[in-house]
Amino acid sequence: TRPFGTGQQRDDLCDIASEIGGPVDVAAWSYSAHAALALAIERPDLLRSLYLVEPGFPTFVTDPGAAARIEADTMAAFGPVFGALSDSDLDSALRHAIDGAAGRPGWFAAQPEAIRQIHRRNAMMLPLLLHQTPVIPLTEDDLRQVRCPTTVAWGTQTRLCYRLVSETAARLIPAARPSQLAGNHLLPEAAPEMIAADIREHLRRVCHAP
Repeated sequence: TRPFGTGQQRDDLCDIASEIGGPVDVAAWSYSAHAALALAIERPDLLRSLYLVEPGFPTFVTDPGAAARIEADTMAAFGPVFGALSDSDLDSALRHAIDGAAGRPGWFAAQPEAIRQIHRRNAMMLPLLLHQTPVIPLTEDDLRQVRCPTTVAWGTQTRLCYRLVSETAARLIPAARPSQLAGNHLLPEAAPEMIAADIREHLRRVCHAP
């Protein structure tokens, strides 16, 4: 079993794409979008295109002001999660994590019970975030090497930490298609039809590319 982290996700993606026979189209959200970018850089032969929703790590953000704002907003969003985990309070950690990602207190409590149950079943993933392997240190130059057609999507109401990372990725990746959609970081969960429609538009452009 590979240790949990972006490197593990990249390697898992590599295995899946290789098994399919690549090149494949990959859609990835948040944490996994960073791993998908790493795969595009290290194994471009395996990818036909990338659809990324709000990449989750700012390793390629070099502007000091932007980096400081990202760090401050990330701590505001997720500091309570780590505090709850330190107290072994997984229920509170989950609530803080979902509310923090959405940028809205009470978001988790307002979701249908079926959605809350899905989150509860996956809550054991949260402690792994405290012990994950070091994040793949993608740089500005790395993102400039991405050659496959890429869409970078983010929500118009998303948190600052996600928006700044997404905007930077869209600027650095050659010919990336930026896509702003109504919503916050939990768009794929809250508005799957909207995301699906944008993925279809992305694939339409890929299929009709010269």
